[in-house]
Amino acid sequence: MAGGWMEKHLYGKINKMINHLRSIFTLVRFPNLAIIAATQYAMRYLIMEPLLPNSDFHLQFGNLQFFLLVLSTVFIAGAGYIINDYFDTRSDMINKPTRAIGEKTVSIIRLQARESGLTQWQAANECISQGKFTARAGTAV
Repeated sequence: MAGGWMEKHLYGKINKMINHLRSIFTLVRFPNLAIIAATQYAMRYLIMEPLLPNSDFHLQFGNLQFFLLVLSTVFIAGAGYIINDYFDTRSDMINKPTRAIGEKTVSIIRLQARESGLTQWQAANECISQGKFTARAGTAV
């Protein structure tokens, strides 16, 4: 019996951690960061390295130094995305009111649907009429 409880507890913790990591990857726009890193490596190994020996030049950074350069570039870009999201929150509420509905809003709708025996669409309308959402969430729904 304890094994079942422990498995559920462990699964819940792992699931929560995966959701947290997914949120972080979304926040820092992971695909964009991967493109930045891939572009830097493509420039180094596909363009610069083949061209430099012909003109009697050599690469200045070793592999480890170049990796650290790429890593620092990715961290700086990720930090820039986070700062941008922070400072654009107010304008996004005005310019993009129908942006994706947050997890908290969805859980409120699901709870209302379960308690009232309604469809999620009906529950969302009922939540709006009862004022259970913030202004932004109500507009997005």
